[in-house]
Amino acid sequence: MYKQAFIKKTIVLGYFIMGVFMMGCESDPCDEGYTQVRRDGMDICLPDYLAGTKVTPESGNRFYHQKYGVITFEDGMWWDEDLNHIEHTELDNN
Repeated sequence: MYKQAFIKKTIVLGYFIMGVFMMGCESDPCDEGYTQVRRDGMDICLPDYLAGTKVTPESGNRFYHQKYGVITFEDGMWWDEDLNHIEHTELDNN
């Protein structure tokens, strides 16, 4: 009886250790379609900009673009981090 309890505890402990090990090995904490970006000393996950992206309240107004980095949609226009205006066509062609 004690042997069965010991085996069960050992198995549960083994699964727990494996789970912690696997979570600790993940280099990118973001879901697919998001990119990890360092902002104000913190790592955040921004949605990737894809050609034709439509900005909605749910998606927010900041995205990660492969060429321009962090881009912001404000007042109907796209801006990079240095506040340079980016034409929508430039985003979709790169």
